[in-house]
Amino acid sequence: DLDSGKTVLHSNTISGAIDARQILYVPGHRWEVIGAVTPLPMNSTLIGLRLGGWLVALLTVILLARFLGSIKAHAQTLLALRENQERFTRMFTTSPQGLALLDDETQWIEINPSLCNLLGYARQDFNELRLIDLFAPEAQAKALGQMQEIRTTYQSITDHSRQFEAQLIRADGQPLTGFITLGICYRSNEETHWLLQVLDISERTRLDQLKNEFVSIVSHELRTPLTAIMGSLKL
Repeated sequence: DLDSGKTVLHSNTISGAIDARQILYVPGHRWEVIGAVTPLPMNSTLIGLRLGGWLVALLTVILLARFLGSIKAHAQTLLALRENQERFTRMFTTSPQGLALLDDETQWIEINPSLCNLLGYARQDFNELRLIDLFAPEAQAKALGQMQEIRTTYQSITDHSRQFEAQLIRADGQPLTGFITLGICYRSNEETHWLLQVLDISERTRLDQLKNEFVSIVSHELRTPLTAIMGSLKL
């Protein structure tokens, strides 16, 4: 009671409590109402809940960081894979040698432009051709034998390819001497991919034949007078 200076109701408050004051006017008196709130000390349950909350928050941050790190690593892996695929595609497409990918049923998966130009076929023409159809009849058995040998030795040795010379038949029916590299480039439980590489050595073969004919002719022409000379000397 501000007029009489008496306290109507009193409760001891702790120092530092949060309080609020309000003046009330009643008939004949002025009262000051004081409300105080004393913060209670935290009990063990509340402390445990707060510590648990902080631990959960910390664990969440760690897991989130790892998750973001894995996403970043996965994205980098995909980017590197895409770059490797693009690099291989450019190499495959621009290679001056004839290249082709086939499955185990010798169905064409991919063919580069050099092989089409080398054999004179359009890309869609290969859909009607088997691998063996590219070889001359006398070379087909050799090609099939090489493929079977590669299949047989694939699991036991690290050499998964064979190189051999064989006659090929162009789209116009003209023969072509090719240096063939044929091998398994990928194998899983369900599929096998073959890589075919064809190098035109017709000109080299022709030059070797001309060289051999020249040597044979020169040898014959020199042998005849030398034989006569040797006969005369012996006589």
